[in-house]
Amino acid sequence: MSSFKRKGKQALPSYSGTRVSPASNLSLITSTGISSLDDILGGGLPLSCSLVFAAPDIHSSYGELIEKYFVAQGLAVGHSICVVSEDPDGFMRDVMWFAKGQNTRNGNDSEEEYKSADQTQKVKIAWRYEKMKQFQTTTGDSDADSFCQVFELSSRVPEDLIEEALQIKRLHFVKVGSEDVSTAQILGKISSYIKTETSRPMRICIPGLGSAGWGDLGPQSVLHFLHSLRAILRRNAHGCASISLAPQLSTERWGGAGWMEKVGWASDGTMIVSGFSGR
Repeated sequence: MSSFKRKGKQALPSYSGTRVSPASNLSLITSTGISSLDDILGGGLPLSCSLVFAAPDIHSSYGELIEKYFVAQGLAVGHSICVVSEDPDGFMRDVMWFAKGQNTRNGNDSEEEYKSADQTQKVKIAWRYEKMKQFQTTTGDSDADSFCQVFELSSRVPEDLIEEALQIKRLHFVKVGSEDVSTAQILGKISSYIKTETSRPMRICIPGLGSAGWGDLGPQSVLHFLHSLRAILRRNAHGCASISLAPQLSTERWGGAGWMEKVGWASDGTMIVSGFSGR
């Protein structure tokens, strides 16, 4: 009798706001809060991974805007959040939220509106096209709308929701800028928070890494921080991180030749965000 046994499939934990990755049935992904960005990432950001955004335009706030969507999405689906910033409280109170009087988006709205259109005005086309749904910008199946929420830029997270999240320890602030707080201590706090929260995913949000409040960080210090953060996420598979570099750190001029490639090696991915030049 053979002593070998067939290895069964590893059961993935069930978390709100996550789904199985289309690239691998052994990993979970979660939305960044921006459906088009989820498309670029192949469905969303995998848990246990970190993603770095470089926004070299000093006159824009693209990196910070992406981080706010990331946090808003986490709050909406009940994830734990850790914000690492010079002013985490101010950052949190400027995060966008649902439109007034609307808390969720019905994923079937567009389909129902499409079906309720005046049938007499519908163009008679081939049956295989007639039964298709309206175009959607998100990848995946019919739960795409519930996977990635829709937020209103003019709305803000309610104050009572922030206070409640802080009280029940679902929201954590790590303030940088103090002379006695080093990057090692910041990593220690992140590790402590993520270890104590295992019942739901934890989102690590770091807007403006390397800004003035972080002190005099050099390229090696930034790479060591990113590499250490990735190691923490590997040991805690329910966590994920979104980091935006300060504008001055987002160019080859600051870090030297091949700087952005090195940032990509120290994290799980790097994206450069810039506006249209108009040329």
